[in-house]
Formats: sequence, structure tokens, C-alpha cells
Amino acid sequence: MTINGDVKTGDLFVFYGLLQPVSESFPHVIDLAGSGAFLGAARIRGDLYDVGGYPGMVAGDGLVCGTLYRIDDPVIVPEIDAFEDIIPGEEAESLYRREQHPVLNADGAPTGQTAWVYVFNKPLAEDPKIESGDWLKDGEPHYRKRKRAPLQWALRGVFATLFALFAYVLLSLVIGIIFDNQLLTLVVGVGGALGVFLIALFGNARNDGHHSGPDASDMINVRMD
Repeated sequence: MTINGDVKTGDLFVFYGLLQPVSESFPHVIDLAGSGAFLGAARIRGDLYDVGGYPGMVAGDGLVCGTLYRIDDPVIVPEIDAFEDIIPGEEAESLYRREQHPVLNADGAPTGQTAWVYVFNKPLAEDPKIESGDWLKDGEPHYRKRKRAPLQWALRGVFATLFALFAYVLLSLVIGIIFDNQLLTLVVGVGGALGVFLIALFGNARNDGHHSGPDASDMINVRMD
């Protein structure tokens, strides 16, 4: 089996997690659309787990649902590998490894194609299995709907307040220097601070440039659930 091997123009990938274009956490900083083409639904043989706000496929007898992708410009592959936390030359330290697997149809029959697949490269602890094999249907929505415990809300509230205070001081200073108008300074400072507070408290943005899934606040949720 080829692991983390060279990718050629025209090679296929099957993305089963965040790299699917309809995922809420699709990394738009990676120009997948400009470097290839998404070809539709596909399946691969394996078992799927929620490994912390993103999926990890391992060897198994199930069917994992994904999206078939053809790469037209392999220069983008290092970006995709980096998103999947592959460390060049250090397979044991990488979060995933890139392997070639047969592409299957919805019935599990081979299509005759082979595609690169990112296989989870770390031990599974008590990570929940996604029985349907479909991250977009049963994994990502479940993760998004997770309820935060009171302590998690309290921690987010503390961070949100600190960010809001910093924003108020900074905006008040800048507006005060530029316009020398107390009312305008107060309105902009309070409005900006309130916006920062709400974003920090309720925001659920995901890191677009790295596979590590949740942002810092969501890592609190993952580790305290």
C-alpha cells in the first residue's frame, strides 16, 4: 500500500469530512475548486468515528460516504496534506496518512477506480462511531448541536468580556484621537465592544487553515463533554 506517495494530475481523492464542499467547516483558504473538480458521491470501505469535531476513518467493514474529487493541479496537495496534519517524513507523528483505496458505489461495489483517502493515524479511545458512515448527515450536525455545560458558558463569558474590554479601550482610543468627539467615541466603543462580546460568546467559527477542527473555545467543549 502506498502511503503519502506522489500525487499525479488526474488522480482521484475521496473526501469524507471537512473537505467536502457542503461541509460547514470547508476550508475555503484551500483552492480545491480551482485545482480540480468535485465529481459527486462515492463510498470507501472502512469505519468512521468522530475523533473530536471532525471524522476519522479507519480500516473496517463498513461503508464510508464521501465526495469524489479529481485533482488537476497537484501543487495544491501539500496544502491538503497540511490541513490533514500530515507531517512530511514523520508518518508516526501525523494525524492522518494518505492511502490509495478502491472507490465503491452506493451498494459497496467497486467502480474500478482508485482514490487517495486520508486514514486516521492515531489510536481510538472512546471516540463515538458514526454507524451510518456519513459525517455530513450524522457527524457534523451532531457536533454542531452539542450543548455546552454551565462551566463552559462561564469560561466563554470570561473570555468574551476580556475581548470586549480590550476592543472598547482600543476603539475609544483610536476614535478619540481621530475625531475628538466624546459621543462618537462612546457610541463606537460600546457598539464595537458589544459586537466582539457576542461573537466571542456565541461564535462557533472553525479554523479554515488547519484540520484541528474546533477553534480554541470549541476545544473547551470537546475536552469537557
